[in-house]
Amino acid sequence: MTEKNPKIRALLTAALLILDPRIADKRNALKIVLMEIAFINLDYPCTIEELTDEINRNIVQQEDYLSKTQVDSIVVDSVARGEITKEINDKFALSSQRKDALQNALQQNDVVRLGVQAELIESVEVELSENLAPEEGRALFELLERALIKNVYEKSLDIARSSKTLDSVIIEFDEVSNGNKELDTLLDEFVPRERSLRKAKIRTGITNYLSESSAFLKSFLKHIHHNVLVYQILNLDPDLVEKQKNWFSSRRLYLDTNTVLAFMMQGQEQHSVVREVIEACIALNIQLLVSPFTEIELHKQVSRAKANYPKYRDNPLVMRFAGYSDDSILKTFADQKKTNPALQWEGFIAPFSKMEEILFSYGILLETEGADGLDSTDFYTEAEQVIRSAKRPDVSATIVQHDALNFALVAGLQEKYLKDEKGERVLLLTIDRSLARAQVQLFRMGKVKAPICVQVTDWGDMVLPVQNLTTFVFDDFIGHLAQARFGAIKEQNVIQIDFLETISDAQIDVDRLLRLDEEQARDAIIQLQSSNQIEQMLSRIMDPKDEEEKKTLHTEFQLALDDSLKETDRIAKSQADFEKRLKRLELHKQDLENRLLRTESSWGYRLQKWIERLLRMVKPRS
Repeated sequence: MTEKNPKIRALLTAALLILDPRIADKRNALKIVLMEIAFINLDYPCTIEELTDEINRNIVQQEDYLSKTQVDSIVVDSVARGEITKEINDKFALSSQRKDALQNALQQNDVVRLGVQAELIESVEVELSENLAPEEGRALFELLERALIKNVYEKSLDIARSSKTLDSVIIEFDEVSNGNKELDTLLDEFVPRERSLRKAKIRTGITNYLSESSAFLKSFLKHIHHNVLVYQILNLDPDLVEKQKNWFSSRRLYLDTNTVLAFMMQGQEQHSVVREVIEACIALNIQLLVSPFTEIELHKQVSRAKANYPKYRDNPLVMRFAGYSDDSILKTFADQKKTNPALQWEGFIAPFSKMEEILFSYGILLETEGADGLDSTDFYTEAEQVIRSAKRPDVSATIVQHDALNFALVAGLQEKYLKDEKGERVLLLTIDRSLARAQVQLFRMGKVKAPICVQVTDWGDMVLPVQNLTTFVFDDFIGHLAQARFGAIKEQNVIQIDFLETISDAQIDVDRLLRLDEEQARDAIIQLQSSNQIEQMLSRIMDPKDEEEKKTLHTEFQLALDDSLKETDRIAKSQADFEKRLKRLELHKQDLENRLLRTESSWGYRLQKWIERLLRMVKPRS
């Protein structure tokens, strides 16, 4: 569709860039834009039926994409905002003011594109000390455009979540450009390999231009971002979507303990990613299950939270940093307590005494099928040994046993629920990367022939785009609609409640930590708890040889805390980064001035010699 009618794609991109800020429901934003483009295409007052037909038949090219009722509702809202006018005979037209705004936005896109091209060519020509031919300049601009589209495309999921801005994307692209293989590959198309010096100069010109981050470039990135979105939306295949939904609905997905907690308890930042994936699974009718082993482990986590609660209630340090702790249940309670001071621990934790019921309320079933006698099988024994070697030494034996039992369960059920043309129908979903390592080892040993577990990130690669293809949630799922690579869940450092207890028991002065900026104090504690030296220091403080040694150790700890606070000072780091970038720009400016001086000097010298030679030629003979 977009290949046949690029004008519609361009108009859609322009319209997305100038959405009325009063539109609160972003789910309707795209539909409003589609309606406006339909008005421009028809170019005459039209009925709701005509408008609906134009959107479905010519704009989206999907039958019944929007119903007459949906279009009617959109038109009513747009009339109230003054963007559409009601004509006679129940016909409607795009207001002249809105039509002019759309056309101006379209023209502005062309202006921005030409502006970026001119600025880029100028930057490269300064490096080359020569003018590029017009066709070379256009080719170079198209080269950069391709590189930026790829970069924005890959980062679009982070942009949708607001964890990255378009400015940060271009800064990252600039900073890694010296090792950017994609840019190198594109430059190989533009410059013959044997002309390495010319290639290096062009690369410098490009990176210099990117570092300036001009207004034209920022607008261009915004245009690229919306254009990627439009391209994906207009090229959906509804038949393919339906087939994918049918395939997903035949999966049986067992959830690991950490995945269940991440879904129900938004205890850490990366858990919102897990929630997106699980909710997508529910929307696609994937069977979500937990084994009896996982239910037992969940009860243990609830018991741990109950044991940690008195520390939260009585220890000011634990209370201050419970929101960053390694206990997801307690952290969720602490976060909810901030917005709901009346929330009581007893009421919050009580539902978890009936684990099966609360799991069911989240759309998860407790399944006992195939769970008997697994701990006596050869596969369980081998899996337990492999999983133990894949995990950290301090992980308890019960957790290793729990994971091995789940591995044995899924392996057995895969023999009953045979795989289809798309792969295994029974899998364990986890965010535990040690299980991925264990799975690889079991493959190498020949103990398994098919995947047993899948990471949330990998499953999200498949499930999120399919879940959202037909719903077009405009704001929250731009990245999914663009089918960008699903961002990996990073292993997030959390504060260990036991470490906070040790600090308190060692009678360390923590008033400064309680007064400091919360984020900086959190980062400092995380850094301290990861240090073996600090761990040894605290153990010596708890059992000193004499009082003098204890005072010395307290002083050493405070000095270590000072160092940690300096390293985690975000304001100082931002200032240092800014000064570094400013220095880089200043060096770039000085380099440009020196090049200009050399260029002027060179031309001046040539001109002087040319004039001298000309004078000799015209000098009269004596």
